[in-house]
Amino acid sequence: MSVPSLQSIAQSPFLALPLTSAAGTAVSSIRSGKVVVVLDEDSRPVGILDDPMLPPACDLELPLSSYREHFAPPALTTIDTPVESLLQGMAFDPAIRWHVVLEGSRIVGIVKPADLFQFLDLGPATLGTSALTRLFGDPIAPPPSLCYVCKGKSPHRVSARRIEQRDSIGRALCPDHGTVMIAENPCRGRVR
Repeated sequence: MSVPSLQSIAQSPFLALPLTSAAGTAVSSIRSGKVVVVLDEDSRPVGILDDPMLPPACDLELPLSSYREHFAPPALTTIDTPVESLLQGMAFDPAIRWHVVLEGSRIVGIVKPADLFQFLDLGPATLGTSALTRLFGDPIAPPPSLCYVCKGKSPHRVSARRIEQRDSIGRALCPDHGTVMIAENPCRGRVR
């Protein structure tokens, strides 16, 4: 079995909703089998919601922004990224699990963690030189294509090597502002 292209596995049905959308809209979409990509005010992905991420007794009238702590952090990636690069990013950063696949700035697909975990059994012979055996072990060197986007007062990209702190669920914090950052693999801009 060989590793397929990212385009062939980015097939999960999804719905993109702004932070201002009612939680009930997200719950309905999730119940119909769609993954929800939550967008910020600039239409950039800031979170993923899938069953059972929202609390069972959530107020369906409240905006999604009220449930930010329940979002899974997305990793932004382009459609032409090799699957091996995604696996290397996951090996470096255990918080990277869900991938939002972009073509330019348009979301064209979602890759669920289970869609990638199936390839871990293939081993280095199929995946090349990636050190995937340490996926949940000690930190390894970040892949050269991985960076993080800080959306603070002046949005910028930070090298994975500069990440020193994480929040309670493992998301990378900006070394300059202390805010949660979004992984980007491959990095699509200049890095500080």
